[in-house]
Amino acid sequence: MSASTRNLQQSPDLPRWLRPLLRRTSGADFVPVIDGLRFYAILTVLLYHALLALTQTHHLPFAGPGALAGTAVLKLGWVGVQLFFGISGFILAVPFAAQHLRGRPPVKLSKYFLRRLTRLEPPFLLSLAALFALRLLVNGQTGLWPHLAASSLYAHSAVYGEPSAISAVTWSLEVEIQFYIVAPLLGQIFRIPSKSLRRMVWLGLALLSWGLGWRYPGMGTLWLLPNLSYFLAGFVIADIHAVEWQGGRQVPHHWAWDLLATAGWIAMAWVVAQTGGESGLLAWAPAVSLLILLIYLAIFQSRAWYWLTTRPLLFVGGGMCYTIYLYHNAVILGVVQKIPVYQRLLGAVGSDVAALVAATVALLAAVGLSTLLYVAVERPCMAPDWHTRLWRRLRGQGPAIP
Repeated sequence: MSASTRNLQQSPDLPRWLRPLLRRTSGADFVPVIDGLRFYAILTVLLYHALLALTQTHHLPFAGPGALAGTAVLKLGWVGVQLFFGISGFILAVPFAAQHLRGRPPVKLSKYFLRRLTRLEPPFLLSLAALFALRLLVNGQTGLWPHLAASSLYAHSAVYGEPSAISAVTWSLEVEIQFYIVAPLLGQIFRIPSKSLRRMVWLGLALLSWGLGWRYPGMGTLWLLPNLSYFLAGFVIADIHAVEWQGGRQVPHHWAWDLLATAGWIAMAWVVAQTGGESGLLAWAPAVSLLILLIYLAIFQSRAWYWLTTRPLLFVGGGMCYTIYLYHNAVILGVVQKIPVYQRLLGAVGSDVAALVAATVALLAAVGLSTLLYVAVERPCMAPDWHTRLWRRLRGQGPAIP
């Protein structure tokens, strides 16, 4: 299932212009399909916020086929965050599953937490600083210092009960950080020797989290508990990956899995449409979690979907998803609000085409800027020892970060 980073760099299937963008890994293996799944998740988020920005600025009319398509995207697009949660669950669970189910070396918690600190914090804090400066200097907003402090500590939702006033999209990162803390504890469930019992525990925890979230609706979606079932879907996949697949894609590949993946995406669209938007998500959380599990399992075992998901453009784009997620919403809003693409085209091509072109310009700007920031900030931080080499470089004892 996996291919090493070195082999990918030398692969003729990877265009030369994409190689400088290939994500670095801290371990020996790079799994293209995981970043391909990240691409699907970030694509839905990008489309959602592009259409949301057009709607909020009244650039997307509420009549005609364009409005119908835009409304459908707005109803469905926010599920990209839950898709990310499922991927995070799988990635964090794999080392614990390998340790307890396959006899691999134990996970060192000090290394586990240090890796997340050095890998995620610099891009996150830099994005907050940049967006804070824009709001302060360009928009003239005041009273943001407390919000910056709370956001920097992943505590804005806890302190203010709402997403960050600096960067609204970071609410999901606050949920992620809660999961990072409890993931090692959840990883101990892999110690249970009985496969059936172990998976019943996963199911029980998912239902318990849903039930408690339903019982205490005041938490909304800004806390881990109402979202835990999505992460646990990834834990179940990691369990299957370690046991049935023996740590690799050693499974039968059949077109039936492609049909199942396609049916899963269609079912996901139907289920999410029933929620009426994010506010109605909790009631359907078990169904969404189950569909994430089925879709990902099917893609892992499919032929056409696996081939599509492992195309270089997709997995390289998915590998940049963290930086794209941090900046995309601010860039999209800035382009839609400040650049009159829609207004200039409206009279010549009509509202639908004008809205489509405006959304495309905003998306290209978001991805383009994010790519530059990914290369400059996030990708260097993917090297596990970047901080020690930087310190040595500052002291004149070693080379710069490559």
